[in-house]
Amino acid sequence: MSLAHKILKNSIWLYIGQWINRLIGFISTIILARILTPDDFGIVASISIVTAVFHVISATGAKKYLLRKKFISDVELNTAWTVEIALKFIIFLGIYLSAKWVSDFFDEPRLLEVLEIASVIPLVRAFANIGMLNFEKEMNYKPGFYLNISTQILAFTIKLTLAIIYESYWAFIIAELIATLFSTMGSYYFSSYRPKFSLNAVKEQWEFSKWVLAKGFFSTIRFKIDNILIAKYFSTPVLGSYTVAKDLATIPAGQIVKPIMEPIYVGLAKDIKSPIKFADKVHKILLSIAIIVMPISIGTMSIADDLTMVVLGEGWQHAIPILEVITLVILSGAINDFCSTSLTVLGKVKAAFMLDVIFGVATITLFVWLVSSLSIVQFAWLRVGFGYSVAVLTLIYINMISSVRLLRIAFLFIVPALLSSLMFISIFYFNYHFQLNNRFIGLMFQIFIGVFVYAIGLTFTSLLLKSKVAEFSFIWKTFFIPIANKIIRNKV
Repeated sequence: MSLAHKILKNSIWLYIGQWINRLIGFISTIILARILTPDDFGIVASISIVTAVFHVISATGAKKYLLRKKFISDVELNTAWTVEIALKFIIFLGIYLSAKWVSDFFDEPRLLEVLEIASVIPLVRAFANIGMLNFEKEMNYKPGFYLNISTQILAFTIKLTLAIIYESYWAFIIAELIATLFSTMGSYYFSSYRPKFSLNAVKEQWEFSKWVLAKGFFSTIRFKIDNILIAKYFSTPVLGSYTVAKDLATIPAGQIVKPIMEPIYVGLAKDIKSPIKFADKVHKILLSIAIIVMPISIGTMSIADDLTMVVLGEGWQHAIPILEVITLVILSGAINDFCSTSLTVLGKVKAAFMLDVIFGVATITLFVWLVSSLSIVQFAWLRVGFGYSVAVLTLIYINMISSVRLLRIAFLFIVPALLSSLMFISIFYFNYHFQLNNRFIGLMFQIFIGVFVYAIGLTFTSLLLKSKVAEFSFIWKTFFIPIANKIIRNKV
């Protein structure tokens, strides 16, 4: 079996696992939103803020360090396992001891007891068998797939059961604790490796990990600052509405985009020595991102009212204006993720770190300065606007250090922008002239109209431009021809 075939065959388990994980998360959010309240989700969001900030100090990149090595020794595995436990113990103490201060800072007394219980979760997770890494090294994703999916199903079942019985945010905490314990124990079932305490290889691992740790700190603060400030300056139900609206907007897009785009990213590194070919691939990938993400973003905005009522229920009306705005962040997020990957491929790791520092400081300064004078919807607009500013500035930098051209990207984005606008107008026209009593049926009609208008427009536009614009030729060959061939084979 060739290496390429082995990668393709085993990666299927990884991709299926990602899809199922996101699907379970999305379904969980939808169902629990009808049982619990925005206030419950606000408490959970507050907990995730605290744990995410503390989690940064354990994101040492030991896994990446070990996976990039040709051979992983037992000493290196044991060191990584020991360091993980030590850092997670610090996290446990940090969360537990700061619980009172955090509850006072957010003016939410309920957080005290919840954080004290939740602090145990990272410590339990730290004892997971590091030997599972050997499966990834061998590109055997089956064991990880089975363990992860069974853990997710268990967590979902417990969460749903407790939510129905007690109708409380405690369902999240208890389910997460039991699922973490199950996952940790399960790792020893799947892997026969038995780790031991050791620090013999800590120096080598730290040399690699220090940049990952520093970058992770600024990235986490940058992406969590909106939740932190909302928890501080707005009510817990508002934080819950904001968090669920953001999940509703971003989870479906991630479900579609990430599995499609990840294989394309891998090909970037092959053309790193040819600036023209590298730039050509960047242009094509960014166009692919825009074609996929832009209609999802604009489409979600156009159906936000019915989508919220049908999916979440009547108790989430306050999330509608937030969803209408925050869905626009999907495109900038996808572009920023890809830009970060491009800089890594170009070998500009320190530059990527410095950009994270600059953008992180700018984000904190701007958001802290303005938050007290903004409504939650205005705050969401600030989040969207800053996301696109970061995307443009990063693309300008990439434009300066490579053959990637910003004007070319802007030109390519015109087509999906126009088609997405046409889709928006079509849905608006339908809503204006047809008022259906059943929201669900109305939502289905809106989605159908949006997909139909955009798909037809993109097909004819790509057909027209494929012989004139190289990037649209790529879109035609990559997406349209395989779909057409599949349809023809099925008919035959």
